[in-house]
Parts: sequence; structure tokens; C-alpha cells
Amino acid sequence: MMVINPKKVQTSYHIRFNPKNNLHMAAALFLALVRGKYKTAFVVAAIDAYRKLHPYGVDYKELEEIQKRTWHPFKPKFPITENLERRAQSEPVTAATPPDTSDSGTGEDARANDAIDQAMDHYGIE
Repeated sequence: MMVINPKKVQTSYHIRFNPKNNLHMAAALFLALVRGKYKTAFVVAAIDAYRKLHPYGVDYKELEEIQKRTWHPFKPKFPITENLERRAQSEPVTAATPPDTSDSGTGEDARANDAIDQAMDHYGIE
């Protein structure tokens, strides 16, 4: 049996059920019958029942079979290539504007002074 440090155990979980999956929906519907403040107690009782059925630990072979039965791959409505083609057709083509190459000063020093002046104006420094 594996020993786990209680201080390093995760105590907050988020569980989601896939609505397209029959086993997930059956579990979600059954869990919906339990009142809100008793849901954690219900999950603890379910785990305790599982532990009684599997006294030697988690049966990963059984869980793998359940996972394979309940897993559904995500398939988008339209293939990605179709979506990209549609987006390319619907968006107008705009020409890129060339960068502004006009220099207001006489090189590197002028740009540094402009940056300092802009910062001073921004912060209201006289």
C-alpha cells in the first residue's frame, strides 16, 4: 500500500461530466439527486464503497475499460482547414502601411531625447 503525506494531498476538486456520454450522464443525474451540502459526503461514501470492492487498491484495468467506453474525441463542426479558408475569404485584404522612416532629430540622441520628453509629458514632470 502506498503511503501519502496528508499535507500534500489535494483537497479541492472540480468534476465535469460529458453530456454526450451515457455513463457520465447517469452519474451526473444520480449526483443531482443529492442535496448540495451532502455532495462531498456522497462522493466519500462512493469511494468507500469502491474501496470495499477493491481492498487491494485502485483497479486501473477496470478504470481503463470504463474510460475507453466513456471517452469521446472532440471533433469540430468544420475542419480547421475549412475554417481558415472561410476566414480568408471573408476578411478583406489590406495592404500593410510602410513604417515611418522620417527622423525628427539628428540620429540616436534625438530619439533618446524625444523618448525622455514623452515620458516627462506623460508623468507631468517639469
